[in-house]
Amino acid sequence: MALGPVASGMLIEAFGPKTFFAATAALQLGFAVNVIWRPLTDSRQPEGDKQGFVAMPANATGHMATELHKHGNAGEKKIARQPS
Repeated sequence: MALGPVASGMLIEAFGPKTFFAATAALQLGFAVNVIWRPLTDSRQPEGDKQGFVAMPANATGHMATELHKHGNAGEKKIARQPS
């Protein structure tokens, strides 16, 4: 159940219709703070742990998925890495 409409209704009932716009502004401010804060505090993955993009067909759910995936086990055939 979404609490936003219920909380907005309670605020409007208690403080009047202008509260709706204040609640909407507070919500937008929260989104803006989150958008600015996340990249500043998010720890990045170490460069050595990153893997390249592996293009796979949408329906690769069987043995083909492991054959196409270049980051498989040591015993599996690996596809040559393309220069980036």
